[in-house]
Amino acid sequence: MHNFLIDAQSYGRNYEIFPEEPESVELMVEHAVSLVLADLFVEAIVDEVTVRFSPPSRTGQREGTIRIRAQCILKSFTLVPRTEEYIQLAVEEGICAVLKELLGPTTIEILSMEPCVIESR
Repeated sequence: MHNFLIDAQSYGRNYEIFPEEPESVELMVEHAVSLVLADLFVEAIVDEVTVRFSPPSRTGQREGTIRIRAQCILKSFTLVPRTEEYIQLAVEEGICAVLKELLGPTTIEILSMEPCVIESR
């Protein structure tokens, strides 16, 4: 199992969602990300989604900060090649596409993928 941490920024005025309802936005993003990961991995879990929006500027622009934590089994990746670079690229492209659909122009700032550390007692 690998942990994924994704930090993204959105910039826009027109959203497909309502920034005033953060819980609804987070649920919509979680659902969309879950669908992306389900297409890419046989086994994947979205652990946490946090979305925060700045107050609108005078021009109506809002900046959104999105953080996603997920877990995936790399061996269950459904595409080829199964290299870490290609897995990261596929995850980034898929998640960026759904975030743009929901939140407008979006940039993935960080996408890290690290093995889960299991503590032994």
